[in-house]
Amino acid sequence: MKRLILFALGLLAFPLLSCSSKTATQTLTTPSAPQHDMRVKTLLDAIGTNYEIDAEADFKLEWEYDNGRTQIVYVNSNTEEYENMEIREVWSFAHKEEAPLPGWMANKLLESSSTIKWGAWHVMGKGPYFVVFVVKLEANSSSQMLSDAMKIVREQADKMEIELNGDDDY
Repeated sequence: MKRLILFALGLLAFPLLSCSSKTATQTLTTPSAPQHDMRVKTLLDAIGTNYEIDAEADFKLEWEYDNGRTQIVYVNSNTEEYENMEIREVWSFAHKEEAPLPGWMANKLLESSSTIKWGAWHVMGKGPYFVVFVVKLEANSSSQMLSDAMKIVREQADKMEIELNGDDDY
C-alpha cells in the first residue's frame, strides 16, 4: 500500500518538476539583446563624434549642415565575411517609396553609382522601399577610413535626398 501511495505521489510530482525544469531551460536559452561592436565605439570615440547606439546595436550619428539640413548615418555593429575579409557597412537613408522604384529613379541611382568612387546605392525593404547609400569597408579599418566612409555616405545621401524629393527626412 505504501508503494502505491509513493508511486501516485511520484506521478503527481513529475509534471511539476518537468515544468520548472522546462522554465529554467527556456530562461537560459533566451537570446540576449544584440551587443555593439567595441571596435566601432573605440574608433568613434577617437574621432570625437557624438553617437547613440540603437536597438539593433548599430551606431547612429547625426550631422548638421550650415544650411540647416541634417543627415543620419549608421555604422553597423554586425559584420559579414567574404573570403578572408570581415566587412562592415556604413549607410544612410536618402528616400522612401511605398511601391517599387519607378524606372527613371532606378536608372538615376545606377548612373550615380557608376560615377562614385566608393560606395553604391541600394534598395532596402519590400514595401516600403528605402533608397540608401552604402559604403562597405574592412571591419578593422582605421579611424580615418571610418571617418572618410561616413563623410561620403552622408554627402551622397543628402545630395540624392535633395534631388529626389527636396525634403530633409533623413
